[in-house]
Amino acid sequence: MAALKDSIWGIVLSRKHSVRLTGKATRNLAGRPMIAYTFEAATKATRLPRCWVFSDDPQVLAIAAEYQIEIPSFERPASVSHNQATTEDSLRYFLSQFSPEALPEWLMLLQPTSPLRTSVDIDRAIELLENNPEADGLASVHHTAKPLNWTFELTPQRTLISTFQEDKDLVLPNGAIYIFNVPAFLQGGSLRDGTLLAYEMPWFRSVDVDTEEELLICQTFLIQELQHQV
Repeated sequence: MAALKDSIWGIVLSRKHSVRLTGKATRNLAGRPMIAYTFEAATKATRLPRCWVFSDDPQVLAIAAEYQIEIPSFERPASVSHNQATTEDSLRYFLSQFSPEALPEWLMLLQPTSPLRTSVDIDRAIELLENNPEADGLASVHHTAKPLNWTFELTPQRTLISTFQEDKDLVLPNGAIYIFNVPAFLQGGSLRDGTLLAYEMPWFRSVDVDTEEELLICQTFLIQELQHQV
């Protein structure tokens, strides 16, 4: 596969009204809005030539402008901004606003709820896809702090059934990075179709913020990072 520099865009989706954590994209995280960490990572990535934001939140758009993230000329409508609208609904709407010849071959979804993802992660994920031309896409994953194959099934009677699978190497998608093929997606595919490469991130940088507790975990990590830089 040739270098993706001219055939990949980044996209950051953010809606104003989140369900589980109100205004989470713009919540203060170690002195900055949480979404600023995603914008900064995209801006600093050397292999990602363009990154867009698609949001119905004026505050998010103002922050995006500070980081020179591209803002489309069209608005994110209510039809893809309500709680029942899926990520894929929003992506299809965004892509449908461009002529086919203007679209890239690949799109990288960078969710603002993954503030610990770095520009190095973005570049390495793109490089991994470049080096594996047989792949249909990529998802960032992590091993949990404790192996998933240690888990039990909890029955309705509150008893445990062992699910131990010693020969399985189990990981979880962390939501930080998805790369998918745009033509295949627009023909009805999904973010998880086909053969996906796994870009592995450490579990402690794989926090996907949906709760106050997860926000606090990220806050603690980032403050420690700032202290190490002093």
